[in-house]
Amino acid sequence: MRWARRAYMKDVVNRYRVRIEGWPLADVPFKNLSDVTNLPKLEQLTRGWRDGSIRFRQITDNEYREMVADPTPWIGPEEGGGGEAEYGCHGGHSSK
Repeated sequence: MRWARRAYMKDVVNRYRVRIEGWPLADVPFKNLSDVTNLPKLEQLTRGWRDGSIRFRQITDNEYREMVADPTPWIGPEEGGGGEAEYGCHGGHSSK
């Protein structure tokens, strides 16, 4: 999976109505992990996935709308300081 902001919003959040909870944004920016050159930070992520402190969680329709409007609280600011973009998160999934 590509850890690009737009791809995550479209291919994960929109498609499956889930989001990653517990990502340590203060320590590890939400970006392509190939660009993270600090081994302890990658190990921190591995530990989090293994111990369950980082996980996927199903989100409600309201949470989905909030995340589409501004995903920054969950995945950090967009690199380059650009404004919020349209993430192509309309359609493609029907609520149950």
